[in-house]
Amino acid sequence: MSRKEIAETLRTLKVEDVFTVFTNPTTVREDTPIIQVLEMLVKDPLTHVVYVVDAAGKLKGVIGDTEVLRWLSFQAAEGRAPKGLEYFDRTVDTMIFALGTQARHFMSISKTLKPKDVLVDALNTMLASGQEELPVVDENNVVIGDLSCLEVIYGMLKTLESKKFKP
Repeated sequence: MSRKEIAETLRTLKVEDVFTVFTNPTTVREDTPIIQVLEMLVKDPLTHVVYVVDAAGKLKGVIGDTEVLRWLSFQAAEGRAPKGLEYFDRTVDTMIFALGTQARHFMSISKTLKPKDVLVDALNTMLASGQEELPVVDENNVVIGDLSCLEVIYGMLKTLESKKFKP
């Protein structure tokens, strides 16, 4: 296969082709205690992100490993900015983050994907945002799945194998 044929083949893949291969989305409500979020993250080693949703299941934000590690670091430093996080200032947002107890205090905004999105575009979104998992939402912004970097790799590998690609 030529490089062009490989690129064209990979561009035929959609998010819906692979987004449920390895992971299922873990969701919590905005008022979920942070300790419960921690328990969910350690329960399943493939889960690196918890999606915060409202009562209708609509995505409000995400909590990833990094946010949890920052929060734990603040707790260990008794609410002060720990070493390496001195850039955190004493704004209200920072204090809520350091002292908060519910999922809404730690969530951040995330890019989202739709099932019909092209997988290569999703890959580029992951690379640009630095996120290894992205929520997949329906037309009402309800979380219906998530796409992990492993699922992207899996989908592309299976597609190339099916075309008898040999490097």
